[in-house]
Amino acid sequence: MGRGVRGAARAAIWALAVVGLPGAATGQDEGESSSWAFEGEVGTSLYFGASDQTAVLLKGGSEHTSDRLVFGGEGGFEYGEARVLEGEPYVNKRSWTSSLSMDYTPGARVNPFVSVAAEGSYERRIDLRLSGGMGARYRFVRSDAGRLDLSLAALVERTDPRDLPDEADEVETLGRWSARFRARRSMREGGVVFDLVSFYKPAFEEPSEDFTVEVTSSLTFALTRQVGLKLSLADKYDSLAEDRGARDNNDGRLFFSLSAATR
Repeated sequence: MGRGVRGAARAAIWALAVVGLPGAATGQDEGESSSWAFEGEVGTSLYFGASDQTAVLLKGGSEHTSDRLVFGGEGGFEYGEARVLEGEPYVNKRSWTSSLSMDYTPGARVNPFVSVAAEGSYERRIDLRLSGGMGARYRFVRSDAGRLDLSLAALVERTDPRDLPDEADEVETLGRWSARFRARRSMREGGVVFDLVSFYKPAFEEPSEDFTVEVTSSLTFALTRQVGLKLSLADKYDSLAEDRGARDNNDGRLFFSLSAATR
């Protein structure tokens, strides 16, 4: 594992320890909850054999709830290195995400929201992608045992691809639809929590050729009232990634993580 991965892992462990000090376990019922919620996660993915690969995942987020509004923010960073046989290690994954959102009347069955997001991805050849828009969320189920909701939004997106040799850097601005489906189920009195989040984002024009799909599913097993062990599978498909110089349109990873949440 390279110095960059080791340093990121050490920083993440310290951050997770700070986040996990005063709170309650993810997915467990709280007798009294404040208007603030925080969550942190640090994970790793290891492969070995003819091709050694190592990846580190860092994630964090916070949310503030009032009677009428919910403000939320989250960010994530992934870094990976690989080595074939006895060759020198090289970076095969480096991506980051950041987002902010505001929901109105969060307790209603239907509530409007606005959101902005930014991301970059070495493996998908994105130097900077910015998006923002508004939409509405419909809640099918919301209880202590789980949730089920569907969100639809219209976005404006600006993508600055990474430079390619002998090719001009073309910044593209377009409109996208965004559909998000979320499901969560708490089992064994909060000892096991299943989460599923999926996005489908087709372009206004040529939706069958320009679209992204992202699916993240996870199982979290409570270790203490503050910390859980999480197994997560994340898969992203960008239909234009190869056109920007990426090796493949699809990018998936399986992570083992420690997560902590406070409320």
